[in-house]
Amino acid sequence: MKKMIAILSLMTISSSAFAMHGYGEDSCVAKMINGSTLEIQIANGEPVNPHYIPNRSDDQADMVTVEFKGAPVGGNEQGSELVLQLKSDKDTSSRKTSDGCFEGYEKTSNRVAEVQSISSKLNQSYGIKKGTKVYFVCYTSASAPTGKHCQ
Repeated sequence: MKKMIAILSLMTISSSAFAMHGYGEDSCVAKMINGSTLEIQIANGEPVNPHYIPNRSDDQADMVTVEFKGAPVGGNEQGSELVLQLKSDKDTSSRKTSDGCFEGYEKTSNRVAEVQSISSKLNQSYGIKKGTKVYFVCYTSASAPTGKHCQ
């Protein structure tokens, strides 16, 4: 019985420790020539998730994914309605972060990205086409667990 309690305790502690993972945010905004605003961010605060264009619908099927090649965080999603290639990324401010359980950084930057492909629907909405350079202001953060057991 004592052996069983020890094993269950170890499993509980281990699963809590492994549940911790990295977090990230990459939110960018660009004002388009036609007056519209293009916002992109990564889904669910996980640095491996793709970027998307937020919408007012709660329906996941309406989510428009963006492949942002070269972005500091965020995964690439094949078959996206918008594909951007990072051309430059200049930090305007940055700092390291630490709370004892997580360490990371946060920064703001000015980014230039070139449109590599875009759906006709997005082309109409934002007035951009393949080859257009888009100028973003971005906030990026990433943090990872330090390895300490934190609640």
